[in-house]
Amino acid sequence: MRIGSATTGAANLSAIPLDGVQRIEVIRGARAAVYGSDAVSGVVNVITTNPNGSSSKVRAGFGSFGSYNVGGTLSLGDARTGWLNLTATHQSSNGYNVQPTSSNPIDADDDGYTSQYLVLDTGKRLNQQWLLKANGYYQKHNVEYDNPWIGVDKTDSDLYSLSFAGEYTRNNFDSSLALTTNQDKAKSYGQGAAEVQFQLIELRLIGITIYKSMSS
Repeated sequence: MRIGSATTGAANLSAIPLDGVQRIEVIRGARAAVYGSDAVSGVVNVITTNPNGSSSKVRAGFGSFGSYNVGGTLSLGDARTGWLNLTATHQSSNGYNVQPTSSNPIDADDDGYTSQYLVLDTGKRLNQQWLLKANGYYQKHNVEYDNPWIGVDKTDSDLYSLSFAGEYTRNNFDSSLALTTNQDKAKSYGQGAAEVQFQLIELRLIGITIYKSMSS
């Protein structure tokens, strides 16, 4: 599923918690077109699906400027019958004054941020031929920054993506059907300026059928 932002024009890969990533694939050139008509130059495929499961864990960290992060991963099951992987992360920082010499009194504040992430991956094998899968990704940000011009200096953003898929495999034939939806919403405000809002909601039904090559 795609996580590209309609408000920034690009995907924020740093917003994906590493605890929820199994591996990363980079595809260059025209081969990436299998991922869509706008992917002809290349694709970064972040794979969060891990049917074999991983260890459950909890982590926490603290730093300067009131920075801290807490998170955890829950992993159950395996690829033979079904699995569930859930990763959640919360990060926050009070920030610091990035322009201490600015003549604008509004820039004299600290610029902090708060972020929450959630990654869900689950699947159920019905039999040798049928597999059902679901993936979800959610991120929420509040970011403060200094604006060199009169205008907004804070942004709240929400982004989620959901994907439901069914896969059928038999002999040398593979077929899959996926339903995906995502929402991208952002609001910028501050310094007494008018709010600027963006929102995109997308729903897709994707059917893909692949015939495996047979070797003699």
